[in-house]
Amino acid sequence: MKRNSFTLIEILGVVVIITILATLGFAGYSYARNKSKESATQGLITRLNAAFEFAKQKSGFIPPASGSFVTINIDTANAKITINATDYKLATDATGKNKMYSEFYKNFIRTLEMDTMGRFMDGTQVIDAWGNPVYFRYPGILKAGGFDLISAGSDGTFGSGEASTPPTSLDKYRDGAEWICDDIANF
Repeated sequence: MKRNSFTLIEILGVVVIITILATLGFAGYSYARNKSKESATQGLITRLNAAFEFAKQKSGFIPPASGSFVTINIDTANAKITINATDYKLATDATGKNKMYSEFYKNFIRTLEMDTMGRFMDGTQVIDAWGNPVYFRYPGILKAGGFDLISAGSDGTFGSGEASTPPTSLDKYRDGAEWICDDIANF
C-alpha cells in the first residue's frame, strides 16, 4: 500500500535535526563574531601603540597620565588630543611647550591614520570593537618602562573581577602563571 503523508514521528525527527543544526550554526557564528572583534581591538591597540611610539620618538616626550588610567580623546575638528585633561594640539605658536605639543599631535595623527578610525571612535573618545573606552597610562605598570594601553575586552570589565577601570597590578590578570582575563593590552 502506498503512503502519501509523513508520520508525526518523522516530522518531529526532522524538526529536532533542524533545531540542532541551527543551534550549532548560531554558536559558531557567535564565536567567529567575537573573535573578529578581538582581532580588530588587537589591531587598534597595535595602531595606538605605534602612534604613541612614533610621536614620542619625533617630539621627544610622551603625555603623562598622572599615575592613573585615562581615556584617549581625539578631536580632529579642533586639532587636539586630550589625555588626562591636557590638550595636545596643533599650535600656531611654534615655541616652547606649544611646539612640543604640536609635534606630538602631528606625528600621532599621521601615524594613526584618522580616516580609518571611524568605527573606533565614539564622538572624540577612542573605543574598542565592543564599544568600551580604550585606556592609556604613562608611566606604565603593565608594560614596565613604557606606557600602557588597555581594552576591557568582550565582558566590559577589567582583570578577574568586576572592575570598571583597569587595575593597577598584574595580580588581577594572573593566577600564578596563567592569564585569567580577556582584556587586550600592549604588554
